[in-house]
Formats: sequence, C-alpha cells, structure tokens
Amino acid sequence: MAHGSKLPRMQERAIAALLECPTQAQAAQGAGVSLATLSNWLKKAEFQRGYREARTRVVEAAVGRLQNLTGAAVDKLGKLLESANENVAYAAAKTILEHSIKGIETADLLTRIEELERVAEARKETVLR
Repeated sequence: MAHGSKLPRMQERAIAALLECPTQAQAAQGAGVSLATLSNWLKKAEFQRGYREARTRVVEAAVGRLQNLTGAAVDKLGKLLESANENVAYAAAKTILEHSIKGIETADLLTRIEELERVAEARKETVLR
C-alpha cells in the first residue's frame, strides 16, 4: 500500500473481494468476515485509502487494455470508410472527424494547463524568495 502502510491480510482480502463481488454482503462472505466488520472497515480512512488505490489500479489496467485496442479500432474505422453502404461510410467518417477534433482540443487543453502550472510555479518561487 502507499503511504508506507500495509493493511492486515484480512483487510487486503476484503478489498480484493470488494473488487470482485457485486455486493458488500458477498464481499464480506468471500473475505471470511462479517458484513458488520466490513462495514466498519469501510469507515476507516486507511482502509478507504487502500480500497481506493486498489480500484485505481484496476481502472488503470482496464484503460491500458483499451489503449492497446486503439490501433485496431482505427484500422476498422478506416476500412468502414470504404463501405458500399453510404450510411456506414458516413458514420465512420463522422466518428473519425469527431474524435480527431476532440484529440486536438484535448492536446491543446493539456498544453494550456501545463503552461498555467509553469506560470503558477514561477510565481510561487518568486513569492518564496
């Protein structure tokens, strides 16, 4: 776990069960603890932090998998542009254009945010001197 702390094995098992089970009751059963115990743990900051970190790792892994499929998705859209069905070709073209524009907008926003962060950091350093 981050922050130099390590949760007890039972709590780590409970977090794993929370990630796998659709309900807290099933997660408690899967972890071998009572629902009341799991509910109490969920109220504790350290357990919440561990659970949040575990969920973040799961989401990051899923995003990585999605990114790995991006090339194939673009290839498929490119092939659909050549479809004899005008509706399919139009939908592919529209999708490509919309996502291309959104990508440019996102990159532009990221550049602007990075510049604002540089300016804020420079001001902060000036104030501290």
